Amino acid sequence: MCLDFPLCCNHIEFFVPPTQPLAGPIVSAGRRSISRGMSFEAEEREIAFRKTQSDYDFFFNASLDLRVASRHYINGLTLLGLEDSYPGLIDAAFMQFYQACEILCGNNHKRREAQQHVATLSLKDQDTTQIVLHHVWNIRNDYFGHGNTNNGLYACESSEAVFKIAKQVLVVRWLCRTLLDCACPSAQTLCREIGLYHKGSSDSFHGTVQELETSFRGDYEHERRVVKILNRFGKVEKEYVLK
Repeated sequence: MCLDFPLCCNHIEFFVPPTQPLAGPIVSAGRRSISRGMSFEAEEREIAFRKTQSDYDFFFNASLDLRVASRHYINGLTLLGLEDSYPGLIDAAFMQFYQACEILCGNNHKRREAQQHVATLSLKDQDTTQIVLHHVWNIRNDYFGHGNTNNGLYACESSEAVFKIAKQVLVVRWLCRTLLDCACPSAQTLCREIGLYHKGSSDSFHGTVQELETSFRGDYEHERRVVKILNRFGKVEKEYVLK
């Protein structure tokens, strides 16, 4: 957790032991058409060293919520390194990060309450974090967990459609990591860059609103593109309209 460990899983299998009924393989998954890459920038090494010093013991003694959220984050990273089928492990990876975000937002699954909780946190950029949260909650409702039928069909039409939706996992992962690091003693964020590569194109999410309006733009309607930035009391401080 301190070092934001790299994607290292190439293949995973689930099976029923030979001594039990229905013995045999249940699920087998391996990397397919979307390649992954994870960087460790030179300027991040000092941050990683300080986080190891300040935060290592913290993760062992953190609150139950923090420990559960951390486990979801690790599971999400592991799943992100595997299968590229939209209804399969991409969906599962997104939901692992998303469930951690719900926990870190005060165990709130409703967007407004989650944003209000974020407003109470000591974050460097409150507005951006709330805008990313708004986007993640919209994407989740459209495509993941209980995505509607039309969007689910579109996402399975081609590898290009799968890649477009799969990229959103990088957005929710950034939000999850930002919220986790905010709770650490060091209060420093180490969200190492993950890139997804497909047929000559690649994308990484760096936590900017501009990315949500371009390469990571969600196809939700205009009314849902209005982000209400809340204060700690739940009152609207300002509005931002995603392009």
